[in-house]
Amino acid sequence: MPFAVSLTPPQIAALIAVAFLGFLIGALINQRLTRQRWEQLKEQNAQENLALINEAHAEVARLQDMLDDKTDHSNHLQNKIESLISQLSTAETKADRVYTVEQQLVDAQHRLMESQLNLAKSNAIQQTILVKAETEQKSLQDKIALLESAEERLKLQFENLANRIFDERSENFKQQNVSQMDGVLGRIKTTT
Repeated sequence: MPFAVSLTPPQIAALIAVAFLGFLIGALINQRLTRQRWEQLKEQNAQENLALINEAHAEVARLQDMLDDKTDHSNHLQNKIESLISQLSTAETKADRVYTVEQQLVDAQHRLMESQLNLAKSNAIQQTILVKAETEQKSLQDKIALLESAEERLKLQFENLANRIFDERSENFKQQNVSQMDGVLGRIKTTT
């Protein structure tokens, strides 16, 4: 189904004018958008360049720090070399006195050996005294244990003896009572 439109020339001109205006407006919008995109790209590029510059500055600062550290280390090593040279000179001076020091060392070693020998003798005497004291202590403990054991046996014997005497006396008393009662009862029986 075809659609037929009948337009008059002023309408066609108006439509063409509207279409042209639409085209111009589209071109303006496109130009604005393109310009905004260009500005964004330009800004992004500027930021990237600034970041690269900052990174380059940081790398330069790091390299400068490393150079300063290496310079400080070099100066430190130079000072150390000078100190070692000074110490070497002092050591050479002291080396001249080595014989005297060696003789003093030998003498000190002899004295040390004598002291160690005396200490060993003292330790041996001390060990002998300790063993003797321990032996005497054990002997005294054995004697105390023996005395305690004897005391316990004497106590038991005394208790047994006391019980036996008590039993014998009780038996004697009982027999005397029985005989006295028999005597009294026998008299009572005979009188009755």
